[in-house]
Amino acid sequence: MNLLLLAFQTVITGANLAQPIPPTDYSCRLEAVDGARFTLSGRTPPFPVGFDANASLPAQIGGEGMPELIGEARISPGHASDYFREFQLSTYRPGGRHYRVSLMLRRDGTSVAYATIFVENDRRIPYDYLAAGLCTSNFDSAG
Repeated sequence: MNLLLLAFQTVITGANLAQPIPPTDYSCRLEAVDGARFTLSGRTPPFPVGFDANASLPAQIGGEGMPELIGEARISPGHASDYFREFQLSTYRPGGRHYRVSLMLRRDGTSVAYATIFVENDRRIPYDYLAAGLCTSNFDSAG
């Protein structure tokens, strides 16, 4: 019997950005797994041509209702085009807690976001989903 082993990683190979990513405004309404509702909002920083997509820049997350996700964060770009932009915002809190908000933004129409917490456990997947929701975005933010 042959065994095929696959390893998944979040490192993007050949990851220098080929085009700049201008600032993008976002505003999201999310619902947590316990039914609590909260908001997140902010503006992404500009990412220049050649930026290493595996690196991050400082960012601020605004909002109300889930303090673990609000405040100082680090942001990394994912896929970006004239119509779609993906970002990951990470916050690190006391006690080694690491939270991530994934933004999947569209120029036109409704966008989505979801939040996770990385936890130490004996499962194969080291994170739990916290919340998911819908967002609006503005790709034409003044820099």
